[in-house]
Amino acid sequence: MDKEMFEIQITDEDIEWVKTIMPDIQLDECRIRILKNMESVDIHACPGSGKTTILVAKLAILSRRWKWSNRGICVLSHTNVAREEIEERLGSLSVGKRLLSYPHFIGTIQSFFDTFFAMPFLRSCGCPVNIVDTDYVVERRWGNIWTKTWLEAHGKDKYVCDPLELPYKLDVKLGEETTTYKNVVKSITESRRRGEFTFNEMELYATRGLECKAILSKLIQMRFPIIFIDEAQDTKRQIWELFDKIYEKPFYNSFYQAYGDSNQAIFNSYEKMEDVKHFPRANALQMLNSKRFVPEIAKLANGVALNESKMIGECLPFTKRDIKHTIFLFEEGAESVVIDKFADLIFESFTHKELVKYRKYGCHVLGMVHKSENTMGVSNYFADYNPEAKKQMPNKLIDYFWIAEEQMRQKGEFSIKVEYIAKGIYKLMRKYPLKEINRSSSAFNSILKTVQPENRKKIRTGLLEIMHMDWKTQNEWEIIITKILELLSEYIKKIEARNDEFLQWNGSEKTEEYENNNSLVNTKEYENTSGDKISLKFGSIHSSKGRTHLATLVVETKYYEYNLTSILPWLSGKSKKLGVRNTKRLKCHYVAMTRAKGLLCLAIPSKNVSVQDRRELEKFGWKLEMVK
Repeated sequence: MDKEMFEIQITDEDIEWVKTIMPDIQLDECRIRILKNMESVDIHACPGSGKTTILVAKLAILSRRWKWSNRGICVLSHTNVAREEIEERLGSLSVGKRLLSYPHFIGTIQSFFDTFFAMPFLRSCGCPVNIVDTDYVVERRWGNIWTKTWLEAHGKDKYVCDPLELPYKLDVKLGEETTTYKNVVKSITESRRRGEFTFNEMELYATRGLECKAILSKLIQMRFPIIFIDEAQDTKRQIWELFDKIYEKPFYNSFYQAYGDSNQAIFNSYEKMEDVKHFPRANALQMLNSKRFVPEIAKLANGVALNESKMIGECLPFTKRDIKHTIFLFEEGAESVVIDKFADLIFESFTHKELVKYRKYGCHVLGMVHKSENTMGVSNYFADYNPEAKKQMPNKLIDYFWIAEEQMRQKGEFSIKVEYIAKGIYKLMRKYPLKEINRSSSAFNSILKTVQPENRKKIRTGLLEIMHMDWKTQNEWEIIITKILELLSEYIKKIEARNDEFLQWNGSEKTEEYENNNSLVNTKEYENTSGDKISLKFGSIHSSKGRTHLATLVVETKYYEYNLTSILPWLSGKSKKLGVRNTKRLKCHYVAMTRAKGLLCLAIPSKNVSVQDRRELEKFGWKLEMVK
């Protein structure tokens, strides 16, 4: 790499320039220091601190300065949602659009290691890669095992077909000479020969590729001298180990920066506290002032933060300065009354103008456990709660159409509808591929990238026609399916796909729900005597991550023990010895307690809170209210 790469610097002039293209950006001393930093360092950013905004600003500056046609900037995230947010925000900046194509790469961490490590390694070994999808692959493998009796009797399911280590270390105590073990291995082997892999296997093959091909680290550093990782706290230990291997020897002074908040690591919760050392690294830069919430909420949420750094809330105060952040102590059987009390408190805390102004953020009721079979969950507080209403991975193609319709209704952008429907069609292509299925920055582009260049115009036109067609009756849906299979007949195994439950009609049961107003699912409506209206939206803590609320109520749920009750000392600012379960509880409730701009409430059974506990909670800043 030429010497000029070492001399890239972000100057005061660049800072002034980025203010002109991002006029709403707020830059203080610590954020300017982060923008200018061009070393391998982590950025530990509290909720609402604008970390993604800072990252986008830095990418815009670098895009403006970038001069290399065959070396790029790599931006990685844990989820497609985070990736899509970065792409959307960069795409709105003319200079940022340059980063959305070669030589740059914006994608998930999984897609990065698949594309640049696992796939090249497997293909170099003569092994095709046709589909990467854990659920689909293990389902197929499990279906080919004819000796399941012993496995099922020992509590094992299809995921036993996803090895823990290469080549065949299984999550089961089973002798390698047994018929059952050999049968599982045979199913896995045949699946791999067909080019079918789980996400975990691709990570393992990425590691194997790095071990076998030492030159890979040097090539990746040359190809991507700068890597940024967003939402870094949700990255698994094994992935950090892969990055450590890549950067063990910095051949070109290449570097990577990771942005995140270790207190919010709830998607891949660490089993052991010592694993936290992977993020943030020592000497991380801090962004601890948040524009999301008022100072009182920052103080209360700091109590459950595992990181010793304390947040500062800088949200402008609301009209009513004495908002009461309340813990509702309820008697058994009064769970639904708690919800009514929370609604009353919202009306009491905000003016009519504020309720209208912040309606887009909404008022939410969250629980750590939302599926409550034989335990305590969100449904204890709202009998009509449906934990399946917002599936992250729809089971049927028609579900993608429903979601697309809802999203376009809410956001008014046809492009969102296009992408959601494309995701469903792309999943179908990956399930029944006739040819190699390619990946791109979006599902729609992935489909176009898969087809031959001379067919792309035809496919594009056909897909857009499908997205404008009616599909809400069974006959209309059959026409849609026929159209899709004919349009993509060169790329999908039509007969196998046609018989898959994934394509079957199930719309009748959802029509009323979506037609009337899907936004009302898991929602309870309230209106006060002045005519003000609010909607309380119920959901899991995990579903709220990354969102901002006007008001949040976090309710008691049960996982082995009561979750909020188990962390009572932290709720009053007094930490105790940590265990694995309380570590997870604290991270989950930190996320929940950092959503609200103006009002934060909890609900805990009164029998679980002693007189001394109540004194400590009030001393820390909570208002207590008894609910019968």
